[in-house]
Amino acid sequence: IESLSILKNEEKDVFICYSPTGESELAVTLLTPLSNISLSAEELESKKKGTFDYLDHKYMEISIKETSYYATQLDSLWVATDNKLLIESNIKEYQNNKRNNAELYESIQALDNDQSFSVLLNNKKVPDLFERLLPNLDNKNKKHISGWSSGDFNIDASTISFDGVYKPTDSIFDYTHIFNNSIAQKNELIKITPTKAKSITSFTYNNFEQLSRNLALYNDREFDFEADPTFEFIGETNEFGEIELDTQKVLAFTLLSEEIDIADYIDSNGVAETFRDISINKLSDPIDFTTELKPLTTIDNASYYIQYYEFLIFGDNTNSLKSIISSLKNEDILTENEWFDEISDEIANESNILHIESIDEITKTLTSAVSPDYTSDFKKTNTKGYRLAALQLTADNDFTHLHYVVSKTKAAKIEGKVNQIANVFLDNEITNGPQLVKNHLTKGMDALVQDASNQLTLLSSAGKILWQKNIDSPILGRVQQMDIYRNGRKQLVFNTENVLHVLDRKGKEVAPFPIKFEKPITQPVAIFDYDNNRKYRIAIVQNASMSLYDQKGKKVNGFDFSNRDKGSINQVPKHVRVGSKDYILVNENTNGLHVLSRTGKERVKIKKKTQGADNNWFWYKNAFTSLTADNLITQVNTKGNVNKVKPIKSGEDIRIDATSKTLVTLTENTLTIKGKKVNLDYGLYTAPKIFY
Repeated sequence: IESLSILKNEEKDVFICYSPTGESELAVTLLTPLSNISLSAEELESKKKGTFDYLDHKYMEISIKETSYYATQLDSLWVATDNKLLIESNIKEYQNNKRNNAELYESIQALDNDQSFSVLLNNKKVPDLFERLLPNLDNKNKKHISGWSSGDFNIDASTISFDGVYKPTDSIFDYTHIFNNSIAQKNELIKITPTKAKSITSFTYNNFEQLSRNLALYNDREFDFEADPTFEFIGETNEFGEIELDTQKVLAFTLLSEEIDIADYIDSNGVAETFRDISINKLSDPIDFTTELKPLTTIDNASYYIQYYEFLIFGDNTNSLKSIISSLKNEDILTENEWFDEISDEIANESNILHIESIDEITKTLTSAVSPDYTSDFKKTNTKGYRLAALQLTADNDFTHLHYVVSKTKAAKIEGKVNQIANVFLDNEITNGPQLVKNHLTKGMDALVQDASNQLTLLSSAGKILWQKNIDSPILGRVQQMDIYRNGRKQLVFNTENVLHVLDRKGKEVAPFPIKFEKPITQPVAIFDYDNNRKYRIAIVQNASMSLYDQKGKKVNGFDFSNRDKGSINQVPKHVRVGSKDYILVNENTNGLHVLSRTGKERVKIKKKTQGADNNWFWYKNAFTSLTADNLITQVNTKGNVNKVKPIKSGEDIRIDATSKTLVTLTENTLTIKGKKVNLDYGLYTAPKIFY
C-alpha cells in the first residue's frame, strides 16, 4: 500500500479496498477525495508511465516507490489500484451507474468516523480472504456466513479494541442465527480456566431447547429434543465451552445450581480415581458431544468427568482432568490473576460467545498460517506485555454485536505467589525426584525424575519431555553434575546399587561409563572438584570402604582411606575447602566423623568420638558441625577439639542445615534461623534446606 505516501496529512476519508484476483492474489484499491492527493500536476506527470483509454475514459499508469498503479478520477474521487483489470472494472461500473447492494451502505452508516479506523467485510468472502492472506490456516465454519460485518477500531497506548456489528442475509440460516431467541448469560467458565490454557471458548444461553432447535436447523437435521437421554443434563445448564490445554481439550458446562448431581442424568462406572480430593468418574460409554452440539464443539470421545461445584468438566482421558484439578487447587486460574482484571474490565460480563486466547498462541498460529514470504515478518511481532485477546459475540434481533480487545497488562509482582507452569503425567509412580538440574543450553533448570519402572525422565522447564531412559535399578540419592570435557556442557552423574552412570545432555552414556561393580554401592555418588578446575574425583562408597575415580572412569590409586574399625559409612562423603586446605568428611557408624586429606590420610585427629550423627556435616563458624545422637549440636575444629551445645529448643526429632555463617534447626514445629525462632503450623515437615 505504498500509494498511501501520496496522501496529504489531512482529516479526510480514505478507503483501502482488498479484492481477490486470480487464484491467490489480493489487489489493493485506494479511494479518496481528489483534494487529498499531495501530487502536483508536474509531479504526477513525472511519475506517469503510460496513458490508456477505456470506454472513452482515460486512466494512467504511475510508479510510486517502484510499484505500478493504475489511477483515474471518478467524479471528485481519486481511484488507484495495482491491478489493471480492476481499474477498468471500476470505470465500467461507474459508467453503468452500478452500485453495491443496500446491505453495504447500511453497514457503512453504522461506522463511527471518530475512531482510529473502520473495517467493512463481505462475510461471504471472508473464507476466500483468509485463504489468500493465511493460506495455511485451518479455516472452520466456511459455510453459513453471509451479509456484511462493519465496525471501528480504537487504538491507544495499551489497548486495541474493535466494536462492530455482524448483519447476516435474512434468507440464509447463518452461523450467528444459532443464538436466535437466546438471551446471553454470564460467562462463568473463565473461573475454571487455567492461567496457562491456550484458549477458552464459552457459549451461553437461557434455554437449551431453543439452542438445540437452532443447531438442528444449522446442521440441516430434524429436531427431536427428547431423542437422546444422554443430553438431558444439558437442559440443566446455561453455558458450555471448550478449554484448550497444552496438548488436549476439555468440554465444560455450567450447571444452573451446584446442588444438581450429574450422576442422576448419565451412566457411569463410578470413580476411576481420586486426584487431590476430587473424584474422576468414568462414563459407562463415551459421549460424542458433536452429535448434539456441532459445530460448537469438537469433543467426540468424552470418557471421564469431574463435578466441581456448579461446573461439570468432560475429557477423553484422566490427565486432562488432572490438569484442570491442579490449576483449581493451586488457584492458578485466570480470575485469580491481577492482570486478568485489567482485561476483564475491557469485556462485557455477558455474551453468547466469548473466546479468549493467549497472544503467544495467536502469534504462533498466524506465523505458521501466513505465506512463507511473510513468516519472518510475523516472527518479529513485538507482543511484550500482551497476554490475551478476547472476542465476544452477542445476538440481537437481526444482527450480532461484535467486540474484540487485546490489552497490554502490567506485570504485577505478587510476593509469595506460586504459579504452576505445566502438568506432566507419567505412566508409573514417581519414586525419585523431581530434582532440578542445570541446563547448559538455556542457562535455566530442567527437572529429573525416576519412576517405579526405573525409567529416568528429563523434563524441560516448560514441562516438555526431553528424553526417557531405562535404568537398571533405583538411583541412590541425588543426581550430581560435572563438566567432563571442560567445555561448559554438563553431564549427569549418579549410581545405582551396582552401576555408576554418566549421561550426556541427550541421555546417552558417556564412554567409558557405565562402570559396573561386583560389591553393592551403599551411598549416593559424591563429586569433588578440589581446585575448581574441573579435574573431578568421583567418590564411591561400598559399605565400609570408599574409593575415588577420575572422570575417565579410572580408579585413583593415590587415595587410600583406612577404615580400621570397618564401620559402615552412613553418609555421602563431602569435600570442604577452607583457605588453601582440602578436607574430605567421611562419617561411619563406629567412630563417627573422619576428616581426611586428598590422599585419604587422617588430616584432623579428632579427640572424641562423634558417632551417631544422622545429619550431614557442615562447615559452620570455622568448625565441622552436625547434630549427633545425643541431640546436641556438635562442632569439631581443625585441631580436633570437640564442642557440644544444646540447640535453642530440644526435642526428639531435630534436623539441621547450615552454611558457613547460618545455622538452621527444626524441632517439631519450631524453626530456628540464626537464633531467631519461628513457630510453624503443627504438621509433618521435611528437613530444612537453605537456598540462595
